[in-house]
Amino acid sequence: MKPTLLSLFVFLLFCSCKKTAILQIENIIQPKPYTTWDLNEKIFAELKQQGSFSWKNQSVDFIWSALNQSDHMLAVGFQLEGTKLNEDLLHLVDINQPKWQSCKFKLLELILDAEKSAHPSLTMESMMPWKEDVLPVINVYVREYKTLVMLKSLAQVRYIEPMGYEPNGFAGLSKIDTAINGSVLSGSGCGNNDANWGLQTSSDYLTISPLS
Repeated sequence: MKPTLLSLFVFLLFCSCKKTAILQIENIIQPKPYTTWDLNEKIFAELKQQGSFSWKNQSVDFIWSALNQSDHMLAVGFQLEGTKLNEDLLHLVDINQPKWQSCKFKLLELILDAEKSAHPSLTMESMMPWKEDVLPVINVYVREYKTLVMLKSLAQVRYIEPMGYEPNGFAGLSKIDTAINGSVLSGSGCGNNDANWGLQTSSDYLTISPLS
């Protein structure tokens, strides 16, 4: 196959996949979001029971609710299609390589198309206020439930996390913190977290220690 025909084939395949992904989420019904109290209660109950909390293990409804109770900033960890990224080897990833840039671009296009169905004037620049140049992470504003459903279904997405959600001010925090004695909230990206939580960076993830 000639190079020009191959390029055309790849482009058409991408467009077809993108259209299919968008069509699959069009009829999804948006649920009623959890309240801040509901979110915090679940977070601290999990901290007490398991000693840690990870957004990677949460449902789309829970993550979407946290986005609605914060600034809508979502961290999307990604990997190359058809592969499973070993997170212990994140420091070896060069996201400026063409294959990583291509994966990132395709993912951004899918997110933008999903969001534009409800926000026609949205642009890539307004959706992604800053770029991540080191880690395989995309930081974007997401407001639509169906966008999260789509992201959760994609093999190239490692995790989605509401970066700005802070479970502060929960009435049961001091009691739970005493019970778990140093448990952690595990996440990713660089959220807008309160300094009282004691942020500690570790490769792709941040660890948040309550009242440390």
